[in-house]
Amino acid sequence: MKDNAPKKILKNGQKQKGLKTLPRKLFDLLSIKHNFTAKILSLVFAIVFWIYVMEKVNPEVTRVFYNVPVSYVERSSKNLIIVDSTPFFADVEISGRRNDVLSTRTDALPLFIDYGKLEEGENLAEIQCNTYMDNVVIQQITPSNLFIQTEKIISVPKHCEYRLEEPFSDDLSKSKIKLSPAEIVIRGPRSKVNTTKSLVAFINKEQMMESSDIDLVVRPLNANGQEVEGVVMTSDSVRASVNLIKTKNVPIICEYEDKTDDGFLLEEFKLSKDYVLISGEPEVVDSTYKIKTSDVIISGYESEEGVLDFVLPSCITVDNEEEYKYEATIEPVVSEKYGINSSEISVVNLDSGLTAEVKSSEVVVTLVSSEKVLGAVEEKDIALEVDADGLGKGMYALYVEAAVKGDNRIRCHTSSMVTVEIK
Repeated sequence: MKDNAPKKILKNGQKQKGLKTLPRKLFDLLSIKHNFTAKILSLVFAIVFWIYVMEKVNPEVTRVFYNVPVSYVERSSKNLIIVDSTPFFADVEISGRRNDVLSTRTDALPLFIDYGKLEEGENLAEIQCNTYMDNVVIQQITPSNLFIQTEKIISVPKHCEYRLEEPFSDDLSKSKIKLSPAEIVIRGPRSKVNTTKSLVAFINKEQMMESSDIDLVVRPLNANGQEVEGVVMTSDSVRASVNLIKTKNVPIICEYEDKTDDGFLLEEFKLSKDYVLISGEPEVVDSTYKIKTSDVIISGYESEEGVLDFVLPSCITVDNEEEYKYEATIEPVVSEKYGINSSEISVVNLDSGLTAEVKSSEVVVTLVSSEKVLGAVEEKDIALEVDADGLGKGMYALYVEAAVKGDNRIRCHTSSMVTVEIK
């Protein structure tokens, strides 16, 4: 079937060519030779507009960041330390393009003081900014300086000592404690190290009784016994080796033999001390109740003194043995006679139911000793007695025995016999 629709007739009698001719016309329109002057003017206008936008829309601006923290660094070591490292803050003013400035954060503006450039003492230090941003400029830091006190860091070896948390009882007062290490190096600011007067490890009695090796914490103390802060030690503990020693006073047992010359008398033998302080392991000390000495032989005719020779059990010691002495006093012998009434004679060992009567009137007694000893004797001090052991009723002649009451330094002689009637 034929299409009978009317066709559009173009001017000049030509028919419509359609879209086939559009690409060629567009190419002709974009050709650099086509409207060349208009295109150059458009390019210039675009550049001027871009410059305008950059200058007016993203201009050069400034901004202040408040309270930016200041840190302390030591880029070249001089062994210094900040005395007062209280946190410090400063204000930072920057400039740059608006977009760059607005996008800057506080942490991009690290402020610091390099105290490695300072000297010991008081310094006026410059506050610096170590920003890594190339498109902003640091205009001002307020304040720009800060007074800083620095000290030299020093290291000093100090002797360690131990202290008892509570006093020991007297019987354990000689216990020995050895610390290892005996010396510790303390490091810190000069003033802190110089303030540290002692390195002390405290120990109590329970710790000593439990073990012979104990780890103790060491504390740096000032002159007032307060702990010093701000120092470090090469070791904060020591090993304490404990040698537990107990002491006790026990009596001295000293025997002597009298071999003085004829005509002389050992008037007195005495010790400088009756008790001796012994030391040793607790178990051994607890089982020791006396200390003997070697026998002392007194001879000759002159008084003498000497140091006691202790016979000590194993693990027992005596301090200052030279202080324990004996003294022997030797005097020439003298004699003195006493006439004593027979009524003073006692009859001993008399059988039950019997009585006795001494018939003699007087007995002569000779006392032999030193002049000093005899000078203190009175007649009433002389005791006389006869022994009636096994005797029944009757008359008996019995020897009299004499002694001075309570003094064995006096020899008593009597050759008298008395008549005794037993009823």
